[in-house]
Amino acid sequence: MLVIGGLGLYGFRDVSYGLERYIRDADAVFLEPYTSVLPGFSLEGFKSRFGKTPVILSRRDLEDENGEKVLAEAARGLAVLVTIGNPLLATTHSALVVEAKRRGIDAILLPAASVIDGIILETGLHIYKIGKTATLVYPQPSLGFYPYSTYEAVKENLKRGLHTILLLDLKVEENVYMGLGDAAKLLLELEEKVGENVFDNETLLIGVARATAPDSRVYVEPLSRMRNVDAGPPPHTLIVPGLLHDSEAEYLSARWGVVKEVFSSWNSTVKTKYMSI
Repeated sequence: MLVIGGLGLYGFRDVSYGLERYIRDADAVFLEPYTSVLPGFSLEGFKSRFGKTPVILSRRDLEDENGEKVLAEAARGLAVLVTIGNPLLATTHSALVVEAKRRGIDAILLPAASVIDGIILETGLHIYKIGKTATLVYPQPSLGFYPYSTYEAVKENLKRGLHTILLLDLKVEENVYMGLGDAAKLLLELEEKVGENVFDNETLLIGVARATAPDSRVYVEPLSRMRNVDAGPPPHTLIVPGLLHDSEAEYLSARWGVVKEVFSSWNSTVKTKYMSI
C-alpha cells in the first residue's frame, strides 16, 4: 500500500492524526523535500516525533526514475511518502498515484494545509476572487526564455478583477529561492519585454513570507517599494490583487496595519486601467 500525506506549512504542527498513525506503522517512510520549503522542520525532529528516519528523495528519484524506490516498497508492504504542504499541489505526486494504481497498488492520500490555504489565512483574500494561479520562474536569457505566460495570466485576471497568486521559483537542491524583491524586479523586466502596460512602479503587490509560521509576514506595497523588500528566509509568495472586497481590505488593514485608502485607490486603478480593456 502507498500512503501520500502532507506535513502542512510549519514543522509538525499541521500533521494529521491519520498520517502520524501511518508513519508509525510504515515499513518504509520517504520524504520529498524539493518542491517546497518547510520552516521549523528538521530530520532530528521527525525521528523524535514519529520514531522513524525517512529516506530523502531527490527530484531524480521521483521524476526521472518514476518513484521506483517508493513503489517497490509499496508493493511489498506499507510505504509512506510525506510531502511539504498538500500532497497534490505538485503534479509529481499525482503521477505516482497513477503509476501505483496501474501496478495494482492501493493508494491513500491524506491532505494538509497548502500554500494557498496559508495565503488566505494571512491575507483574508476570498477564494472565489482568486483567478488563475501562476508560477514566476527565473528567466534563461541564453535560451531566450522568459515567463511570458505568467505575465499573460496576471493581465487576464486583472481584466476580470481577480487576484493572481504567483508561486515563486525555488530550486531546493541548488539552494536557490526567489524572494519578494527579486520577483518584483522580474515583473518590471517582463513589462519591458512585453510592453502591454500591466506592471509599473505603482502596481500594488501583496507579499507573503513563511505563511502561518510564527514569524510570518505580509507586505502590501507598490512595486517600486516591493522590489527593495528583504522578507527573510523562504518560502515567499507574491500576489497581484484585483478588485478587493471591503471585507478583504478590512482584514488586511486590521491585521497588517495597511491604510484602507491604499485599497480603494487600487480598486479605482483596476477598474479604469484593466477592466476597461
